[in-house]
Amino acid sequence: MKYSIAHITDLHLDEAFPKKYGVDPQKNWRQVLRELSSKAIDEVVLGGDLGTLEALPALFEDLVAYPVTISLGNHDVANKKEIAHLMHYDYTEKTFYAAQDRVAFKVILLDTSTGYLPTEQLGWLKEALVTEKPVLIFMHYPVLSVDTYVDRKHSLKNRKEVLSILKESKQDIHLFSGHYHCEAVQQEENVIQYVTPAVAHQFEQHTTTLQVTNTTFGYRLITLDDINLHTEVVYCT
Repeated sequence: MKYSIAHITDLHLDEAFPKKYGVDPQKNWRQVLRELSSKAIDEVVLGGDLGTLEALPALFEDLVAYPVTISLGNHDVANKKEIAHLMHYDYTEKTFYAAQDRVAFKVILLDTSTGYLPTEQLGWLKEALVTEKPVLIFMHYPVLSVDTYVDRKHSLKNRKEVLSILKESKQDIHLFSGHYHCEAVQQEENVIQYVTPAVAHQFEQHTTTLQVTNTTFGYRLITLDDINLHTEVVYCT
């Protein structure tokens, strides 16, 4: 049995910053949505930084044909209640982190919208990682460092503590994140990190200043079966 997940992150719909660089996130999103319709997608995981409050109802309406889960981003922190409403959740501070099973894998969704993983969620994560299954984690912020300006200036505040907890797990951990607006893969011990490029625009890697490129955008496709995980980035140009 195969199970396909589309990891879609950093849409920034109707936000001002992308427009400064000639980016139309709504146009990019429409192209991604058309591309999705050509594939057999079982679930969409939104990786955070969705867009303005006003853009959210249309976004969720666009995805009505798919089961949707989410790992909130820093741009979503003010919109948590509206996102919970649109996803038909009863809102509490625990609403946006959860553990679920997918095929032979355990899926963990984390809420890093405040820029760090709070103490209560850290404790919950330790318990959730007690499993006999390989683990998929979706969180907006990467944990392993990437050579980008954003990593140096705006990384997860307690990522060393989070990484320590992940390394204590006896299972392989496949961590899917966004935030850095680029494609990257890192591994440290049992933790393999996949950074998914943004729908809005990308940030160049290996630079000392913030460099924006508006020529590529896309999402990540993750395919699971009983023993394997395969992932690839799908670019739309």
